[in-house]
Amino acid sequence: MRVVATIAAVAALGSTAAANETLEPATQNGIAYVTGGVGQDEVDALRAAASKYNLRMTFASRSGEYLSDVDVTIRSAAAQPVLTVRTNGPFLYARLPAGQYRIDARYGGAEQRRSVRVPASGGVHVDFRWAEPDRRGADLRSAPMSPSTLTVAPSTAPRERASGRAAIVA
Repeated sequence: MRVVATIAAVAALGSTAAANETLEPATQNGIAYVTGGVGQDEVDALRAAASKYNLRMTFASRSGEYLSDVDVTIRSAAAQPVLTVRTNGPFLYARLPAGQYRIDARYGGAEQRRSVRVPASGGVHVDFRWAEPDRRGADLRSAPMSPSTLTVAPSTAPRERASGRAAIVA
């Protein structure tokens, strides 16, 4: 019984360490940053660390579905890249010197650009929203279904809704 308790304790410590490892800040060009937010442990860790970063970004679809694998480049006022990263979840936090920056974010072939002034104290949050991910051609047996992105058509012929989303034929 004692061996089982010890193994369980070590496993719990290992999973906590693994969650914390994925959120260890990285550094690029002297800029500390962290990206993640997949799972409640990472979300909690990011919330706890948010005050350490003066630029906080969130990436989601217009319906609020969080997105990952967003390619982000932050450029200085002189248009020099200071941080280039692909996100590991819907959040990217960076600690930048105060000043004006341009953020280019690319997801699913669409790019968005924002200008932001990072203050000397405090911080700023930038929210990026994209159209719903295109699920046509996806293996829907393993994909989570949401009524906002998929519908079941009563007929046997495929058809599209006015929104351009693919219909699923029953």
